[in-house]
Amino acid sequence: MRKPNFIETLATKLSIYLDSIPYINGGGCGIVALTLYRELKKYNDNVKIIQVTYGFHQFIHFVIKVNGVYIHSDGIFANNSEELNFNAQKTYHTDCDFCDIEEKYLENLLKDKSLWNSYFDREKYEKVIKKAIKKTVEQTIKQEFN
Repeated sequence: MRKPNFIETLATKLSIYLDSIPYINGGGCGIVALTLYRELKKYNDNVKIIQVTYGFHQFIHFVIKVNGVYIHSDGIFANNSEELNFNAQKTYHTDCDFCDIEEKYLENLLKDKSLWNSYFDREKYEKVIKKAIKKTVEQTIKQEFN
């Protein structure tokens, strides 16, 4: 089995830190995506925010795409089984539409708390998420590149 690359390692570490936050992918995904985008953009220009829409139900989720890999709080977000070829935390979905969005668009969506699932306790976890992402990105970069 091949060794995970930097992004795969980062996604796995993030999933460990963020997995315990209730409803993180049911109301906190936008905070994760925007924070992760901003942290990774410091080191890599090939980072995009992606809006994922699930077919029939029009459920919307936000992930980051960096170097061709989609990541979110659960680790790797894979849209097909070919992407699941390494030993990392991953979520597998089908019937999704992927759309690049601008940072400002997501920032504006996050301003209106009524647009987000109320099960996610934003007041309690927003700072925790931001701190965990910043720390994890910095530590992973130091471990991988220093």
